[in-house]
Amino acid sequence: MKTGHRVGSSLIAMIVATALPLSTAAGAAQVDLGSLVVTRTLSYQYSAVGGDVIAYLPAPVNGCDAFWLAPADAGRKTNLAILMSAVVANRKLRVYADNAVKWAGSAASFCKLYALGFEP
Repeated sequence: MKTGHRVGSSLIAMIVATALPLSTAAGAAQVDLGSLVVTRTLSYQYSAVGGDVIAYLPAPVNGCDAFWLAPADAGRKTNLAILMSAVVANRKLRVYADNAVKWAGSAASFCKLYALGFEP
């Protein structure tokens, strides 16, 4: 079972890495935040940012202190499942974010999630 999981994880990482350059929108600033372990997560229930989820990085990378997901984001359920699985298992993720789209709920540099997947 573990072998199949690793193959699936490698496949996801390969798809994310391959698709990223092909799907970059004009004017966007997608950056590779690298292979990392998320150190903390927060979910906001109420206020102007209700439903947003913040995932903190171990250290700032490419202008991002954290990355965030909004309730209306396409793929949110899948991304949250991957994120929370990685947090619980203390597993590394490969994360890409848009450092030109900052979260409005903080003065810190929280970048909009673009893609993520398990690292092998």
